[in-house]
Amino acid sequence: MLCSTLRTIQRRVAARGFRLRPLAHGIHHISLCMSAFTTGVLLTYYEPYRTRAIAQFEALLESLPGQHALVVVNNGPADTMPMRVGITVIAGNNSHREFSGWDAGLAYCRESGLLEKSDLTVFANDTFCHHNKFGPITRFAFARAFRRLLQAPAAPALTGEIHALGKPYQIDGLTGDRWVATYLFGISRGLLERLEQLTPAIPMADFYRQKHHGNDNEDTLEFSDLLSPNLVRHVEQWLLGSGNTRWQGGSANGPARTLVQLQGKANSVLCEKYLTAVALARGAVASDVFASASIRRLRRIEILPKKLAALLGRESNEIYGG
Repeated sequence: MLCSTLRTIQRRVAARGFRLRPLAHGIHHISLCMSAFTTGVLLTYYEPYRTRAIAQFEALLESLPGQHALVVVNNGPADTMPMRVGITVIAGNNSHREFSGWDAGLAYCRESGLLEKSDLTVFANDTFCHHNKFGPITRFAFARAFRRLLQAPAAPALTGEIHALGKPYQIDGLTGDRWVATYLFGISRGLLERLEQLTPAIPMADFYRQKHHGNDNEDTLEFSDLLSPNLVRHVEQWLLGSGNTRWQGGSANGPARTLVQLQGKANSVLCEKYLTAVALARGAVASDVFASASIRRLRRIEILPKKLAALLGRESNEIYGG
């Protein structure tokens, strides 16, 4: 009714020769606010992260136009996930870490009818606001990117933080020249209609085999030719390398690294690369939420939360939502 009234006003103003761009934009914005629907699928595993992750994720969904639904997939111990009004909680599957959990969430959303009305599905794991910078600038960048997908939900699209190896990589016959980091990302309705699941159709074990180094050495993984050499080097560096590019669980000074842990993390890294590669193969556009140079410059502030808090005269946990 409101949109119809605005269109009538638009026609009458046009008859008098006035410029209509602001009014037309307003009609589009109001229509989007009234009709858009976003489904959020949050994967939780670490109990200390859960409360803040749910609060931050819910606030992000609420900042988007239209309505939303929140599905929390619990990949942790079954007795540690409290129920809450307004949030659907389901049991996950940790075989491929967050990806098998998200697939369980997708299956629930399809069965419940949520995906039929969703224009955008946003996925996150519970580390998105703990292991990554997630202050007001980052929140703004993600929200803006998600709004863009909501404006054209039928177009196949994937958005998040983009990374690349410098050269194209191959995985299971697919080629990608970049990938979307999957701590927090959005998929349009148009793309989800082309994806059965987020994980590869073949068993993850086809990508590697156990490599035994003798009684005094830890077993590692040897990767198959389903992966290009540059992708193998990237995964090996992430699992067993050094410095900032090394997985915390693979650190010699960190928790004990077991073969099961290595396989789980390898599955997660490979699924991340596969998701973007299969999305591109099915006609999707992958966009970087941090494509703007000004956003990238402003994000540097977020590594200095105490200084930013002092500048604004607020506590750092107020700024970062902790």
